[in-house]
Amino acid sequence: MNPESIYVTFKNISTLLDSSIKAAITVGGWHSYTVFFLIIFLGCAFIFLAWLPSDVLIFLCGTMASTGRLNIFLVIIVGSLAAFSGNQLKYFLASHDKRAAKKMNNSKTENYFNRDQKEAVISGNLIPAVGNLIPMLAGYNKMNYHEFTKDNAKGAFLWLTLFALLGFASTAIPIVAHNMVLSSLVISLAVGLLYRFAVQIITSHKNN
Repeated sequence: MNPESIYVTFKNISTLLDSSIKAAITVGGWHSYTVFFLIIFLGCAFIFLAWLPSDVLIFLCGTMASTGRLNIFLVIIVGSLAAFSGNQLKYFLASHDKRAAKKMNNSKTENYFNRDQKEAVISGNLIPAVGNLIPMLAGYNKMNYHEFTKDNAKGAFLWLTLFALLGFASTAIPIVAHNMVLSSLVISLAVGLLYRFAVQIITSHKNN
């Protein structure tokens, strides 16, 4: 399979997912918020459901809000509550799972978490693949519950606000508006890379 055919296949899948999610939201009405909550909650609460397209869904709900089919404030509030609740549950489960903690020893994510636990909890969801592990590490390492809860609330709100507003604003860009799923994946990776790059610059500046 050549690169062009791979691109076409991926684009067709992206278009199908895009139209399917939009159709479900349009038909669902108020029930859409319930489905939205459940997907975000489950994706944050259980590591085996980390494959759920949370970033994509938040982004698409933001675009739907720009057309009036959803309310942007409700998208942010409902999504933030879902992410917060899911991460709290993951923290609780991890804090009672001593065997699993050994599997995380010396991992890159654990090193990232240990450098600055507060910053890691707040920003974890902005970095693909990392966000799903941070609440687990917080639980394994017995991070102060009240501190985790406070930082988790900030992080959940930051994540939902950023991706929902990016989706809301994206409809003004034709190439993004017609390739929502693909665009949301690219933007998700770009946000994560830019954030890590910014943190490295700030950290190196402080050390100097």
